[in-house]
Formats: sequence, structure tokens, C-alpha cells
Amino acid sequence: MHLKISSHRDSSHHLLVGGYDKGLKDAIYSISYDLSEASMRKGGLNVYLHESLGYEVELSRTCYPYKSLGYGVELLDSCNGLVFLVYFDSDNNHGGSGCREDLFFCLWNPATGEYKKIVKPTSNFAYVKFSMCAFGYDHKSDDYKLVIGVDNGQVSSSVHIYTLGSDSWKSTVTVNYSFDSDRKSGLFVNGGFHWLADEEQGKLIVSLDINEERFGEIELPTELEANERCSYITEGLLDGRLCVLVADDGYYNPRAVGVWVMQDYGVRETWDKCYDITHEKLTDELSDRYSPCLKFICSLKDGEILFMTLDKLVLYDPKNRSAGERYTGSVKGFRSKVNYFESLVSVHSGTCMRKRKREESNETQEAYEEKHENVLLEWLAL
Repeated sequence: MHLKISSHRDSSHHLLVGGYDKGLKDAIYSISYDLSEASMRKGGLNVYLHESLGYEVELSRTCYPYKSLGYGVELLDSCNGLVFLVYFDSDNNHGGSGCREDLFFCLWNPATGEYKKIVKPTSNFAYVKFSMCAFGYDHKSDDYKLVIGVDNGQVSSSVHIYTLGSDSWKSTVTVNYSFDSDRKSGLFVNGGFHWLADEEQGKLIVSLDINEERFGEIELPTELEANERCSYITEGLLDGRLCVLVADDGYYNPRAVGVWVMQDYGVRETWDKCYDITHEKLTDELSDRYSPCLKFICSLKDGEILFMTLDKLVLYDPKNRSAGERYTGSVKGFRSKVNYFESLVSVHSGTCMRKRKREESNETQEAYEEKHENVLLEWLAL
């Protein structure tokens, strides 16, 4: 039976981030915060971040399914307490019989420990061509759906749809878009998922109604059409409205990152440039030609934006044009994140993670502390 939950995304209690530990092994960490009614009256996550200035906030290393197999792992999306992950063989060099899978997916409930492995839709599905995904609940069919896309080249993508109820990939469609955003997961707003994408005529936002399995299009600001140097960095939500971040002078040498907000959903004429981000703590992250990284996490109550780079979190205040960095110590190479809230929703696999007692294992003290360590974030004052 499906457990009814009123909120899809806005009541998240945890921020999961995927990266590397000090040994350069894949790891997942969790930042937990209080979103009780009393906390929300005080400002929720906004107050949590500001009150953490000057002392350490716990970033906990999280055990996750198939960790012992040594795959690369990426957090893709979450819905109603379920987290969607992809596992990939990062080096394809394991010898033996060659029977090791190169890629598979997983649905995981961190609260209950239950998880379900999902095989890739086709034998030639490759991680390097994996370009978009969505994970949501279809109210019409009372079922959960996974949507993943691969780049076919020449502005074309193959989109595969999986349903949890049937435990199968039920359909494949070809769309005339190429998804090139920094985020594979679609941004959920106005009842649909959204991605920055390319078509033959140029850049646009593509939407997906997961209930009807239908794609739509949203045009970008007309003011940017004549600027051949501008580069779209990422999409996000600002005060509940669709927004895009744009480097007017090009991706690798931005003097400013413009924040454009669509005031009336779906109406092109309502795109409004709210302000420019010129702080070097953010623009410098895009100047690295080999590994530029600036991920939009969320906007906060007072209009501040929380960003994630490769090795830190940055809280930007547009009113004061200030940016505060929160370094992550030994945690490096952040490459994925999801917000989720705890629930009892089941993936109906009957397979759960087993929490071993320390005395039941043969781990050394050092190995035990490595596996269960809590990594502390040093949150620096603005």
C-alpha cells in the first residue's frame, strides 16, 4: 500500500551529498536539519545555517547499499523519502570473467534501510551518455516512475521509463533534445520536471509531465538571444519560481552571473533579471576550464542561495552581495546531492541493509573508525 505523503520535496529533513573521502573512495554524507513547526517559524534551514557560524556542524558519513562492491555512485533524485542512485564501474578494469555489471540503478529508503536494484534498460546503456533523469510519483496510476535519458548525438535523446509496480522498463521514446545541464535530475516545479536543453534552434527549458509522460517546452529570455557569448550555467528555484543562472561573458571567464526569474510560469515575457552575482567566491568556481562546478542547492527564506562547489558549500546573500564559504575538511569532490525527508514508503523488495554490530565483525579499530566516522564541517563566518 502506498503511504500518502503531502509534500513531494519542500519538507526535506536531510541533504545527502555524494563525493570522495580522504582516501579518494566514493562516499555519501548527510546533513540533517530540523524542519519542525517551531523551527520553521524561526526560519527553518535559513536560521540553521546562520546559527552554525562559528562552530562545527556535523556532516555524517552514511552507509548505503552496495557500498562494499566498490562502484562509483551518484545521487540522482528523491521522492517521498525514497532516494534514486546510479552505480557505475569507474575503471572497467576488474579482470576475472568480465561478468561484473558496468552500470545499474537502485531505489533506497535511508530511513528503513530497504532497497531495490534496478537493471539498466538496454545492454548498451552507458554512463558516459547518461544525460537526464526524473523520479516521481504518478497519481493517476498510483505508482512510482523512473525516467532516464541517454544522448544519441545530433540533438537527440532516447528516454526510457520504468515503473516500480511492474518492475520493468515499459517504454522508450526518442526526443529531439540534448540535455546538457550540470544536473541530470529534473527540477520539480509547477507539477513537472524541468531541464536546460538544446534543440536545433538553440537553448530552451524542457518540461516533463510524469503522469502523462508528455514533454513540453519553455522559452528562455528574449534579451539573451542576441548575446552569443552568454552561457547558461544551471536552473533552480528562487522563491518557488523557475530561475536560470547565466554567465553573460561566457562560461569560463564570467565577470558576473545573472539570475533570471520567470515571474509567471510558462510566460516568456515575464522573465526578469533580478540581479548579478559578482562575488569572486562564486565566479572563480567557473573559471577552471577543466573542472568548473557551481551547483544550485536551494534558495532560503530571505532570498539567499545555497550553492555547492567541488569541495565546499557557499551561502550567497544578494542583499549584501556577500558570500560565506563552509569548507568540508577531508570530504572532497562533491558531485551530486539530493534533499529528502524520512518516510516509511516501501519499494516492495523485502531487501534491507543489515546493521552489523561491531563485535560481530573482524574490523580493526582504525577500519571501524574510518567506516563510521563523523566528518565535521567547519562553517566560516561571512
